[in-house]
Order: sequence, then C-alpha cells, then structure tokens
Amino acid sequence: MKILFTLDYELFFGRVTGTPDGCLIYPTRVLTDLLDRYGCRLTLFVDAGYLVRLGQSELPMHKKQYERVCSQLVNLVNKGHDVQLHIHPHWEDSRWEQGQWKIDTTRYRLHDFATSEMQDIARRYSSALRLITGIAPVAFRAGGWCIQPFQSISKALWDAGIRIDSTVYARGSSVNAGREFDFLRAPQRDHWRFEEDPLVATENGRFLEIPITAQRLSPLFYWRALWARVARKPEDLSLGDGQALGNSGEYYFRKLFIPEDAVASIDGIRASTLDQAYEGAVRRGDQILNVMGHPKSLTRRSLSYLEAFLKEHAKRLEPAVLSDFVSPDAT
Repeated sequence: MKILFTLDYELFFGRVTGTPDGCLIYPTRVLTDLLDRYGCRLTLFVDAGYLVRLGQSELPMHKKQYERVCSQLVNLVNKGHDVQLHIHPHWEDSRWEQGQWKIDTTRYRLHDFATSEMQDIARRYSSALRLITGIAPVAFRAGGWCIQPFQSISKALWDAGIRIDSTVYARGSSVNAGREFDFLRAPQRDHWRFEEDPLVATENGRFLEIPITAQRLSPLFYWRALWARVARKPEDLSLGDGQALGNSGEYYFRKLFIPEDAVASIDGIRASTLDQAYEGAVRRGDQILNVMGHPKSLTRRSLSYLEAFLKEHAKRLEPAVLSDFVSPDAT
C-alpha cells in the first residue's frame, strides 16, 4: 500500500492568523525530520495566494518571511518532497492593517469569483509556485474542501496545469454557510478518473481523483477532543501560533451527537485514529492511504501518535507523493 501525507501549508484564518515561522516553517521542519527517519515523503498543498501577497509586499518583514518560506519549499523539493497547489482565494480581498492580516472570507470559495477571475487566480497562483520551486504544480486541493460545482472551475485548473485533485473524501459534508460541500455520493475507492464531477468516476476522464482516506468517528471521539481543548495540556496545544476560523453551531452539534465520516489526519487528537484508518483501508483492499493534515495544527501528542504508527507500519507502506501519479505524457 502506498502512503501519502498531504498537508495544507497555510496560516490560520481567524482573528489571529499566526506567523509563517510558527504556522509553517517550524512545524513543517519538525514533521519532515520525523518522516525522514522512516523514509516517508510529504506533499505540501501550499496556500499560494498567501505567498503571492507576501511577494507583492514592500515591507521588509514580509520580504524576509517570503524568502524564508521559499527557502523551505525549495529545500523540501530538493529532498524529494512535493509542492502542490492549494487555493484560498480570500487572499484577494484580505489586507495587512495595523501589523496583522485582516482576513476577509466574504469570497471564500474560488466559485465566488467571475470566470475570468478564477482563471487569473489559478494561473497566477500556479505560476507563483513554479517560480519558487522550478516545478509546475500538477495537483490541487480546494480550500475548505469547497470544490463543488467542479465544472465551474475545471477549465481554470486544467489550463493552470492541474491533472490531479485530492479534495474529496467519502461521505464527507459540511453545513457551514458559504463553506458547504457534499461528498455523500463519492465513490468509496482509493482513486478514480473523472471529467466534470469528482464524485462521478469516468473511465477516460481527464482528471485523476486521489481522495483523502475517510473513516467513521463516533461522538465519543469528539467529546475527547473537546476535553483536550478545555484541559489545554502542553502536549495538546497546536504548534501554530494563530486562531482557527469559527464554525456554526450545527457543525459542533453534529460532531458531538452524530457519528461522522471524517478524513484520516495527523492534526491534534485525530492522529490517534491512524491505526483505525489504516485497518479500514486494508479491509477495503485500498492501494493508497492518503492522510492529510496542517503543519499549524500539529501537536506534540499528534507527532507521538504519528511516530508510533510509523514504527508499527512503515515497513509495510510504500512512501509516495502526488506527482508520482502523473503520467509523463499527461497534457
């Protein structure tokens, strides 16, 4: 079985975004030091809109931050890790004021922009990553999993060189206003090709979907997660130094009282379910285990869970990155 670690490399989007050193550079370095010991590779879905804004800034602080982030990305690519495209288009509307980023999520989804704007954003963001690493991204993950309706954004992504999507996870859904998605009809497979809808497998589709591995979590798991948040033990605090974007009351109600299909993740207490995700993939006969996460959301405890998982299973897993799945003649 191939194992993918596909992490969204981004700041927080709440009132305090955190810093690139705290949310990106430091936790990614800690993670890759761990993965390197087990021969694993990392795919980073880089929030390119943030880097575009940093690169445009005339502030010396932003220039230094941009150089530090770029240095890390180049170093990772040189070591065999992967940099791919993550789009949070709200960076088009967010601004730097009074020494911090003021995040405007009014237009949170790529679909919230006109067709010509979508094409421009995808092109500019993809080009920004190619300029940094020297390699054009071929894979995409939608910010907040907001990829639907895909046909609205498919041309923009294809023209930007995207051939793989890794946004979908089986039976997933969201009720947050303006950040909805519905993957209830997604194939329960580890990969498939598609054309205009990532939930509809098409034999000769242009795009390849490599979904995030999904698993069923009980409300008890989320009560444990809530207790860990309230207790605030040092080992359960996020390495990132910002605040997450809030969710609706219904979002929390569903997690605390209704079993949920969720992504396999190394974020926080979710990393305690890695064995469960792996065992589920084995039962289904999957050939790909795609585990996601965010450098900003790693904790000391989650890294311990990850290391225990790798000690147990690494010899049975084949490390991979998403660019491995692109055929040389893909156009």
